[in-house]
Amino acid sequence: MTQRAILLCCIVLIGVRGASAAQDEKKEVTPADVRKAIAAFQKDSSGKEGKAAAGVILLFAIQSKDVVVIVGKEESAWLGLEKDKNDENTSRLMAAYVAGSVLAQLDAKKPAHDMYAGLRQVFQTYQQVQKEDQTFKRPELDKLQAMDKEGKLKAHVAEIQEKRGDRKLDK
Repeated sequence: MTQRAILLCCIVLIGVRGASAAQDEKKEVTPADVRKAIAAFQKDSSGKEGKAAAGVILLFAIQSKDVVVIVGKEESAWLGLEKDKNDENTSRLMAAYVAGSVLAQLDAKKPAHDMYAGLRQVFQTYQQVQKEDQTFKRPELDKLQAMDKEGKLKAHVAEIQEKRGDRKLDK
C-alpha cells in the first residue's frame, strides 16, 4: 500500500470535517496552512479546532510533494491501528505522528520522512490523552518513551527505517 493510500485510509478513519471541507473546495493546503494547523493540534488535539486541524494535516501530507510520510507495520502497532481503528485516541495519535514528521520536514526544507519527529509528537499527544483519560495506555508507546529517555530511540528508529528501505522513498 502506498503512503498516499495509507494516509487516505487514515483520513477516512479519523472522519474529521476539516479534511473533507478542504477537499470539497479543491483547495490545496499550503505549508503555512499546515503549520497553523499543527500549532492548533498541538495546543488541543481533542477540541473542535484540534480535530479540524488533524484533517488539514493529513490532507497536506497526501497533497504535498514537499513531504514524505510512511506508516508501516511498526507504526500501526505503536499507534494502535491494529487494535481499534475507530478509537478516537488512535486517530489522534495517527494525526500526531503525521504532524511531527511533516513539521520536521518543512523545517528542514527536505522531503524525507522523520519517524523520530513523528514519535516525539505522538508522545506529546499521548500525554494529553492520558490527562483526559487516565485509563488509556499503550504499552508500545511507554516502551518507546523509555527508550527515548535512555537516548536509544533515534538509533532504534534509524535501524527500522534502514531495514525497510524508507530512504529510497525520500524525494
